[in-house]
Amino acid sequence: MPQEYEEFIRNIKTLTGIDLALYKEGQMKRRLTSLYEKRGYHSFREYHKDIQTNPEVLNEFLDRMTINVSEFYRNAKRWEVLERKILPGLLVSKKS
Repeated sequence: MPQEYEEFIRNIKTLTGIDLALYKEGQMKRRLTSLYEKRGYHSFREYHKDIQTNPEVLNEFLDRMTINVSEFYRNAKRWEVLERKILPGLLVSKKS
């Protein structure tokens, strides 16, 4: 099974660009196993085959494996641009 999991994460990276190898292996395996067993699959290979051919399964996988986080709020450089370039420009134009 370890080899099957490694094959699965390589295939997912090729298909989606998501590198599951960056996450804790044990935690990711449990999460994925729970997800594929819920749908009635018995292996990573079987699950991956359906991910490739069934858009509903792919979308469910992507929804469960990714989180939608806005990097804007976590990126200090963006706040600096807002503070030093955008806001001063807005304030000057408002005074005119």
